[in-house]
Amino acid sequence: MMLQKISYKTQVYLVLIVALVLRLIQLGRSFSNDEFSAYFRFCDEKLFQHFIEFGVMPDGHPAGVQYFLWVWTNFFGWGEVVSRLPFAIAGVLALFFFYLAFEKWYSHKSALLAIGLLAVLEMPIMYSQLARPYAFGFLAIGIQLYFWVKIFVLGQRSWKNFILLGLISVGSFYVHYMSAFVVVIILVSGLLFVKKEDIKKVLVTSLLILALFLPHLEITLHHLSLGGLDWLGQPQFVDIWYTLVYTFNDSKVILIICLASLILGMSVWKQEKRWLPIVWFLIFLLVIYLKSVLGKPIMQHALFIFVLPFLLITITSYKKWNYWWIGIIAMHTIFIRSYYEETRYGNFESIANQLESIREKIPVYADVNQASYLEYYLGKIEVLYNVSEIKSIEKDSFYYAWCHKSRLHFDTSRYLVKDLHINLIPFSKGDWTIDGVQKIYLKP
Repeated sequence: MMLQKISYKTQVYLVLIVALVLRLIQLGRSFSNDEFSAYFRFCDEKLFQHFIEFGVMPDGHPAGVQYFLWVWTNFFGWGEVVSRLPFAIAGVLALFFFYLAFEKWYSHKSALLAIGLLAVLEMPIMYSQLARPYAFGFLAIGIQLYFWVKIFVLGQRSWKNFILLGLISVGSFYVHYMSAFVVVIILVSGLLFVKKEDIKKVLVTSLLILALFLPHLEITLHHLSLGGLDWLGQPQFVDIWYTLVYTFNDSKVILIICLASLILGMSVWKQEKRWLPIVWFLIFLLVIYLKSVLGKPIMQHALFIFVLPFLLITITSYKKWNYWWIGIIAMHTIFIRSYYEETRYGNFESIANQLESIREKIPVYADVNQASYLEYYLGKIEVLYNVSEIKSIEKDSFYYAWCHKSRLHFDTSRYLVKDLHINLIPFSKGDWTIDGVQKIYLKP
């Protein structure tokens, strides 16, 4: 294959360029509900105290990414491309650090295949295109793994590497609690390989992490008191399968091939601590699932971007994997999944465009978290209402606009709602909702 005839460094750069291009395509499409939700909490706050009180405390995520966006948008404004560009770049930089770690730990081929799949799979592309904490958390884990491998695999146990490991670890704590959880799993596993001469370095690194995270402790305790996400349904055991299918482009065929490779490649696990990545992945999966079953649910697809590299490096360590798989999955993402032709979340801009074409002066009831999300694209219009705030609708006809995770908030028995497609799909189906606008009439 042509890729095998060029230098290792050039191969890596080509994969990173492909990853960047795929993350820049359609970077300017509609903001998602999560992005709007975060932005409208902090956009009007000028004081840091108010930013924390109204922008961070209700969010449920650490302050790091919120603070970055608060500062970034004050300098560069709030727009799809300008807000998301740092996250797209972070998603690509993460691949570089994962390559550096895996290349030293496994081999060039396995590492290149792993980041190649991360470059072209739909899920890591999408979560690197959103101005949310996932790409930064993904990057933090990649950098942390790089230093962890230097210390515990390559034996480069200098004070510098331990301190840098501690600094990037605490950085992940400020980005996303689940990326922090992954970092803790990796750190704790390192204790299995600590030597006597490392004890002082481990203690200093641990104290450094605790000291640097202490200013955030009050916020974290508040977030932990929330327990989980009220809007998430409790998963069933089969949801683990659906989550894995979704991770591999929602393709059972790709997943089965990957799982077969994982099993066939088990012989390499015993070498150089190579059993650890799949253990990290399984610990994360088990804890997230059990927490969601026994308490408030937190299991959702986005979180698995943090541990996907560990699953992929275990899969690509199977010696029969070839580079052409990267091209096949890239084609699947672009042409079979049609990733760039439709969003995987509610498209507020699409709904706004449909509403803008309506010339009738009748009410529009938007079944969205806030009507302001639509007004971002529409501007203020007098007849737009948030349907969740309306107890009863006494109109002969009206327009109904719905978006991701919408529900009808009124008595549908009184209205003609034929062909109205509203999301009632449970979590276990692994499907994304649709959105749209439709005129509804009062029954005669």
